[in-house]
Amino acid sequence: MANRFGLWLRNRFPELDPVLLATLGVLSLVGLATLYSAASDHPGRFGEQLRNYGHDLFPAIRISNRLTLQR
Repeated sequence: MANRFGLWLRNRFPELDPVLLATLGVLSLVGLATLYSAASDHPGRFGEQLRNYGHDLFPAIRISNRLTLQR
């Protein structure tokens, strides 16, 4: 299953480095788990952090697409 996901990811986003993307994913999941356990009394913080990840991820993909197209 991991092979299929890796191939799908490489076909969908050929400009992204898979090792870097996996590292960022693991660090993000660890950060989200830590935030979830630490901010259980403030549930809005978890949603805000997810929103922040979205605000960071989509521009990064768009910028990497533009840099790849310029080559």
